[in-house]
Formats: sequence, C-alpha cells, structure tokens
Amino acid sequence: MANSQSPYSTLPPNNVPWVAWPTNLPKCVSSWDEQTDDMRIRTSMSVGPPKTRRRASLPTRKVSVGMQLHKDDFVELRAFAEGGGTGETGGTDGGYKFFTFTHPYDGETHYYRFVEMPSFKSNGALLVNVSMVWEEL
Repeated sequence: MANSQSPYSTLPPNNVPWVAWPTNLPKCVSSWDEQTDDMRIRTSMSVGPPKTRRRASLPTRKVSVGMQLHKDDFVELRAFAEGGGTGETGGTDGGYKFFTFTHPYDGETHYYRFVEMPSFKSNGALLVNVSMVWEEL
C-alpha cells in the first residue's frame, strides 16, 4: 500500500498487465489536476434523508496531466500510448495496459492508464504541449 496518507496501492492492480513509463520521456509534468470519483450511491427515500452506500471498495481517481515535450519525444509518447509490445518497456496497447508514473506530490510510483489518448498541440518549432487524462484505481 502507499503511505498512510493515500488509499491507493503502489502495487499493480491484480491480473492487469502493466508497462513502465519510458525512461527517455520526461518524468515531470507542467500541470497535474486530480479528481476522486464519488464512491457513494445515493438513493432517495419517499420520507427522510437519502440513503447512501459504498459503490466500490477503492475509489478511482482521474488525473488531467499536461507536459511540454521536445518534438522527438512526441513520437515516443504517441508510440507508447498507442503501441503494443511485450515486457515492461512495451506500449499500453491503446490504453488497455496500466503504466507506472511517479506522483509529483507524494513521490510514490503509482499505476495509471489512459482514459483519453494524448492530445498534442504545437508550441513553436521544436516544442509540443501534451494533454492527457489518466485514471488510477
């Protein structure tokens, strides 16, 4: 398990394939926005307050990530997100496989997968801004 501050596991999800974040891609982000999904199911009653219960044993978290890459890294990230491969250095098979990434605030390695494929936008002759949405279970 992650530190006592986080309910998220720093171990890979059970029976789900994962790959390592490519070593030649940046490990720092220019923006990081997290949102934990609501873990409750609320049911309205005809009288009295709504009842609530847990939806799942662990929350899911969506993370919007922004990076600024050199144009050469653009090709690497696109191949990593879309591509396959075997072993820890292959691609995510279009977002199916989890990948490891070090959380910028807690310093722990967590397991994420793409919710949306990376979106690329030119930022001059040699730079590319990347926007991605990841999820963590």
